[in-house]
Amino acid sequence: MVERVSNRKWLPVPWLRMESAIPSSLQFRKDATVDVLEGERMQNHSSLFSLFPYTQITRTHHFTCIRRGSYTLNTVTMTFGDLLGIVKKHKVFETPMHMLVTPRPLPLEELPLPAREWLGETVVRRWIVPDPFLFSGARPYQSGDPMHTVHWKATARTNELQVHRKDFTADYSIMICLNVEDREEVWKEVIDQERIEQLIRACSAVAFDLTDKQVPVGFACNGYDIETKEKRPLVIEQGSGAAHLDTIQEQLAKLKIEPVVHFYELLEKLQQGQQGAVDYLIVTSVVNSKVLERIERLRGSGSEVQLLDMASLGFMKEGA
Repeated sequence: MVERVSNRKWLPVPWLRMESAIPSSLQFRKDATVDVLEGERMQNHSSLFSLFPYTQITRTHHFTCIRRGSYTLNTVTMTFGDLLGIVKKHKVFETPMHMLVTPRPLPLEELPLPAREWLGETVVRRWIVPDPFLFSGARPYQSGDPMHTVHWKATARTNELQVHRKDFTADYSIMICLNVEDREEVWKEVIDQERIEQLIRACSAVAFDLTDKQVPVGFACNGYDIETKEKRPLVIEQGSGAAHLDTIQEQLAKLKIEPVVHFYELLEKLQQGQQGAVDYLIVTSVVNSKVLERIERLRGSGSEVQLLDMASLGFMKEGA
């Protein structure tokens, strides 16, 4: 963060203080010229200057983003006066600044082995399982090919028995489903926020990995976008590429950990709107009978479903 103040007159400014309220999740380095009064959610950032005539001072303040989130800085207050304290004035400046801090992905090796192996298998399956309804030309007949696959036009043209060459499925994708409920029968209030934050990091890691492997990936969550007035579950349709990954990361940054629907209701909605071959990665800290029932329904419709829960990530407390 850069502060730049200048005195464009021939009189000196004995003291000038710049103050701004900044979220506590932006942790500033210690500096002798800066006073930071930290609170639970916000901190008061104060810088003191003394300006000679026709001089300018520039200060650069380094900070670390210690939590994901959507942050704004709306105003900066400037207070100034003389040495004797007789004159004291202040002025408020509008400083519309918006910053998104995306979650830091968990290292892939920290994901539980069953989920990691499953992700690898689904990526391989995408390219080796032929779609019986897609064709990409013809090839010579081989022993064991069924007669209903014979390509008669190509056979007549080449005077050699030809069969349809089946293409690989092109609409296969994975939907990452995040549950922000931290216990059964929870509604609105989530107590263990840190537990859900770890799951958000796991979702980020999977999204990066699948995008890198060119597998279309989507994201759904029963939390909501903190920047929107309407509270509704988040659903990002499957897509691929760097721009789509940025969309998922930005949504993870703006995710409010507060359920607006039960997780089993979200899974039911996803199944009703499912198009094409979709597999599901369920990322959750709690699994109840209703969630298990929806998972079995997804599997019954032909989808592969893998569960990545808090216990398998190694964050579950003993006895919980």
